[in-house]
Amino acid sequence: MRTLIVLGLLAAVWRGLGTEGFSVQGPREPLVARPGDEVLLPCSVDSTVPLQELEVEWLRTDPDTLVLLFSEGESRPESQHQSYRGRAEIFPQEIPRGNFSLRLANVTSEDAGVYRCAVHTAQGSGETRVELKELGELGTRISSSLGNRKSSYSGEHRDTEVKLRSMINITLNWPQRKGSGLYFHSSVANYPPNSTPTSPLRSPVYRMWD
Repeated sequence: MRTLIVLGLLAAVWRGLGTEGFSVQGPREPLVARPGDEVLLPCSVDSTVPLQELEVEWLRTDPDTLVLLFSEGESRPESQHQSYRGRAEIFPQEIPRGNFSLRLANVTSEDAGVYRCAVHTAQGSGETRVELKELGELGTRISSSLGNRKSSYSGEHRDTEVKLRSMINITLNWPQRKGSGLYFHSSVANYPPNSTPTSPLRSPVYRMWD
């Protein structure tokens, strides 16, 4: 099942260039996706903008490639680059709310790059940029430190971090793909000094961004 991924939404938004009363916002951190995924590239304004003369351009930079054009109240698929036709869309019901996020389906390795969301209205113009990176496979990364000793492990299907602190407090985090969201699992276990952590981690916490 294709997965809708929205990463970096917990980070502070990055304010883009804007004029005359509004600015365009996007994620500070890059987004990551695997081939075949669906990914949402966030783009919104921090205030209501008039729909009159509204134009929204999504372009992939280097070189500039038109991903989607919204003009005169509707999307203009005839203006899209052929590689994005049928794969890129914005949500018409969200536009009056100032949400111009782009849904990109069936991601390919060629989609990786920096995208520019430019908003033009009678009130002014602004833009933000979103970086999309390809993630070949979700892997496992376990890292630990105790004093001056450090170790790490890599595997498949999970992105895991284990941290050992002064009281041997172990925290395990990994994303789990299920349904239409990216789930983050967090577990914590405390072990006394000089012990070997062998029992299952406790206190799981699940969070989802969709």
